[in-house]
Amino acid sequence: PWKSLGRITVAGDSKWRASNVTPMLRPDGQYMIVQRSGVILLAKDIIGPYVIQGPSIYGTIKEMPKPYNKLEDPIAWYSGGLYHIVVNSWDMRKAFHLTSTDGVGNWTFRGLAYDPTADFIRYTDGTVNHWNKIERPGIIMKDGHVAYFTFAVIDVPKDQEKGNDRHGS
Repeated sequence: PWKSLGRITVAGDSKWRASNVTPMLRPDGQYMIVQRSGVILLAKDIIGPYVIQGPSIYGTIKEMPKPYNKLEDPIAWYSGGLYHIVVNSWDMRKAFHLTSTDGVGNWTFRGLAYDPTADFIRYTDGTVNHWNKIERPGIIMKDGHVAYFTFAVIDVPKDQEKGNDRHGS
């Protein structure tokens, strides 16, 4: 059964609020959050207090699309000796893959993580599926590596999705 541990706190910011953040446990035992803005926070406990590690990492990567306020839903994990982030660009309808050796600085742009216009969603029978919008990535790890990605998807432009109309995931 699930039990609430309380609200996430940030050192020096008693009114901190965020959405779509996913804490991850780092190999060094700390917890890490990547905010929508690209700011990284670390804590010794899952509910904090988290300490902001500096300004947005997006501004340190020249290849990142601008403006940064069109990036959302970052997911972070550690595998293969690197920290990884996949972040969605809602206006471009694409997501980008970043890596770092320490998970705080020196982030490297690795290119597209996924693009809904590409033929990359395949069923075992060979059927290719296309979604108009793919966002909110999640991961499932197995033996220290990403085994699966999960997504929220819709098959029409977002402004055409009316709820309860069978277009969403």
